[in-house]
Amino acid sequence: MPSLSSFSIGVTVYDHDGRKRLKMDDLGLYRDYLDSKGAGERLVATFEDEQEKRSSAANRYLWGVVYKTVEDETGSPKEVTHDEMCKKFLTKQVFYTHKRTGQTIEYWVRGGSSGLTPKAFHEFVEKVSLFFQEHSGITFPDAEDYRSERTRVLDDVAPSNAGRR
Repeated sequence: MPSLSSFSIGVTVYDHDGRKRLKMDDLGLYRDYLDSKGAGERLVATFEDEQEKRSSAANRYLWGVVYKTVEDETGSPKEVTHDEMCKKFLTKQVFYTHKRTGQTIEYWVRGGSSGLTPKAFHEFVEKVSLFFQEHSGITFPDAEDYRSERTRVLDDVAPSNAGRR
C-alpha cells in the first residue's frame, strides 16, 4: 500500500466498564495507515464533532441538473459556473485589525460549497437557480422531482459509502 500522508476516519464514543472508549468505523483503514508508518514516527490526531453533511442527492442535483442545464444552455463548463457562483454567493468580508497600530485591513474571502451545512447548501442551490432563472431565463426541474425520480435509480446502482469519510 502506498504511504498516506493523512486520512480521516469516523469514530464513535462508547462506554466500556464506566470508561469512555473510541471505536473506529473502518479498522482496516486505520491498520493500513499505521502499517505505512515507521516505528517512532510522530503523528498528530485531531478529533472534532461530526458535522451534518448534505446528501449525495443534493450534490447530484446541483451538478447533474442545475450546472448541467446551464452548461447545455450557455456552453460554460460546469466547473467555471460553480467557481463564479461561489464568488457571487459565498464571498465574505473579513476585517483584520493590527494590534499595535490599530489599522484595519479589509479582505474579501471566497468560500466554497464543500463545507456548507445541508441548510446552507440548499440556500446556495436556491440562489444559483434563481440567479439563472432571473438573468438567463433558464428553468430547472424541482429538486424534489429529481430526488423522487432520479435518485432511486442512482441509489440502487451506486455502491454504498456508508461509514466512510
